[in-house]
Amino acid sequence: MLILGSILNDYGISQARLAREVSISRAALNVLIKTGQYPKQGSEYALKSAICDALRAAGVVDRDLVEAFFKDDAQEDCASGKSSERANTRTANVTTPRSSAAPSGATSQPMEVESEMLLRKQTLSEAARRKFAIFRDPFDEPQQASEVFLSRAGRVVREAMWQTAIGNTNFLAVVGESGAGKSTLREELAERLRAESRAVVLIAPYVLGMEENDKKGRCLRSDHIAEAILHAVAGSDTPKRSPEARFRQLHEALIASSRMGMQHLLVIEEAHGLALPTLKHLKRFLELKDGMRRLISVLLLGQPELREKMDER
Repeated sequence: MLILGSILNDYGISQARLAREVSISRAALNVLIKTGQYPKQGSEYALKSAICDALRAAGVVDRDLVEAFFKDDAQEDCASGKSSERANTRTANVTTPRSSAAPSGATSQPMEVESEMLLRKQTLSEAARRKFAIFRDPFDEPQQASEVFLSRAGRVVREAMWQTAIGNTNFLAVVGESGAGKSTLREELAERLRAESRAVVLIAPYVLGMEENDKKGRCLRSDHIAEAILHAVAGSDTPKRSPEARFRQLHEALIASSRMGMQHLLVIEEAHGLALPTLKHLKRFLELKDGMRRLISVLLLGQPELREKMDER
């Protein structure tokens, strides 16, 4: 472990805050502190300089930064009952971190609390199950809508997805880390539409093996989406061979279905794997209309990379 980790603890600076200051991921900074391994991208010298500048701005004195990127021998010495002379010297010389009472004319910054890294999946022991007579894993995936736990934020997302499904919203992107519950909300939406007998056609192209380029996997292209829409809306029709005829066939099928009172919702999971051209083509699907009435809504579910792809900058 690098001495940098001890400096952050002494001055009450979180890894998340430092990672933001130097424009790297928190995971990369954590690996650097624990193993001394630098990110593959970028210059090691430039990263060290950026970290030192950020720590100076946070109030760390220069004498503490001299050995910031050395291994912290105190970890091993403490385990054997010894004390590291270098660690003791640095601890003795460390200045008091910035006081919570800000000087006049300055605003105090709330100290950030370091959160835990992702832990290994936890399960109930056999003894606990017998003790409380629990025969089914309470942390397993929900089997019905009543088992879905909804936080306040989850309820907001659930309602936004519902408004998109019934046609009040044309486009929605739900972004969250893996395991945040995006797919569960999508499954609950399908159950809710079925339970309320809503006239909504869910169109979900298969995304197995989908990647943003053909080197990593297979791109999901606009003609693949068109085939999925045709299959869901007019399954008995054979898609035309030429792109022009196929998209005309798609438009006519959506118009006919819409005039029968049906809503259409295109749902794409793992949308962070979409290629940028495909994301741009989705706008053209949204522009398909029957008069002034839009024919289809789009719901994207993806990880934070999707937000970066959709960033207007």
